[in-house]
Amino acid sequence: MSISRTIERHTAHKRAVTQATIYYHFHPLRTQCFPVIRAYTSQEEAQYVVRLPDGKPLAVPVWMTCPDAAHAVIVSVAHLPAGVLFELRRTAGGFAVLTCAQCAQGESKCDGSE
Repeated sequence: MSISRTIERHTAHKRAVTQATIYYHFHPLRTQCFPVIRAYTSQEEAQYVVRLPDGKPLAVPVWMTCPDAAHAVIVSVAHLPAGVLFELRRTAGGFAVLTCAQCAQGESKCDGSE
């Protein structure tokens, strides 16, 4: 039986995380546990704000506090599901229309001002 090192406090509305351990192997504070002072979402990514020993706050992506994050590896070739690639193309494809008039006309000296 595995016991998670994230401690949650029960409230009438939802369970609030009170402590979080950073498991992500490449984070300089990995294996350390910190009190959580706030949770929020920024650009569709959940974050915990933890209190460092010196009292300063630090925002940490929630996924870095999951035990599975300890097993992240760097690979030479990305392995992304087809759905993710399609979504990336759909999202990035929208930026192609955000060009200035000079770029659209193929001018080589575009200053991005139009």
